[in-house]
Amino acid sequence: FATAAQGGVSHRDALLADLVVAYRAARRHKRSRDYQTRFEMNQEVELVRLRDELAERRYVARPSSCFIIHDPKMREVFAADFRDRVVHHLFYNYTHGIFERTFIADSYSCIEGRGTHYGIERLKHHLLSCSQNWTRPCHALKLDVRGYFMSIDRARLLSRCRGVLATARERGEARLPWGLGGYLVESIW
Repeated sequence: FATAAQGGVSHRDALLADLVVAYRAARRHKRSRDYQTRFEMNQEVELVRLRDELAERRYVARPSSCFIIHDPKMREVFAADFRDRVVHHLFYNYTHGIFERTFIADSYSCIEGRGTHYGIERLKHHLLSCSQNWTRPCHALKLDVRGYFMSIDRARLLSRCRGVLATARERGEARLPWGLGGYLVESIW
């Protein structure tokens, strides 16, 4: 990421450079979508507008669209507006390292180096441990908690996110320019 310390780069220029990186991540696997094409047609204007809104604390997330998918089972999906996806990627790029350090070793989703193969190896490790190298029976339970994400106490989660970011800032670990992390966690909520 660009920083203001790099050769006299201004905060706004650094933020714009970071938004370009976030935009490229947000468009992955979305290049054929109409909403991505519309954004890309005015990419420079859209990114500068986003930069200014973020820098001036005027950014407001747009309403998400809601639809139902049936693969592999029926689920309700809320999809953010494409420009909000860019901001989500920006926030992720700034904070994933901070939050991932707080996760248990058996957290896998979207974590670099913790894909399917890592999960399989962790399961094997736990089964070997539980069965004492296959000498005792043991069991594994696969389940899906219905409505889990919809049941999360959002106020409590937001409070925990604020705490993790505050701790990282106190330790000097946060790389978020000029307090943008706290603002973003509130704005994209």
